[in-house]
Amino acid sequence: MVRIFDIDNLQLRCKIWFESPDEKQSLLGENKFALLEALHEKGSIKAAAKKCRLEYKTAWDMIKNINDKFQPNQIIVSERGSGGGSSLTTLGIELLEKYNRLNRLFGEIIELIENGNEIDIIIK
Repeated sequence: MVRIFDIDNLQLRCKIWFESPDEKQSLLGENKFALLEALHEKGSIKAAAKKCRLEYKTAWDMIKNINDKFQPNQIIVSERGSGGGSSLTTLGIELLEKYNRLNRLFGEIIELIENGNEIDIIIK
């Protein structure tokens, strides 16, 4: 069955992701950034997984995938042993902040467009 949508009820949305320079591989997107945000807030993969409603193994695999795509300990540092934990590196925090700023900016732009405003964008 084909679902028919009323064009007047469509919503404008966008997704932001970081990809490799050759544009062949998505490196970080919405779900991984949500996990990084939770990891930054909670300080452990287990707590971050719970906040994101992921199985621990799924979250661990996502973290491993992120770490495998970058230099070791470039985005996430895991501390082993009793009371260990994980944290974002300075670069990891900067990427997360950049992603959040872009999301807010695009959200504001979409809201202006949906409200019928004309916009001029100046990037400094």
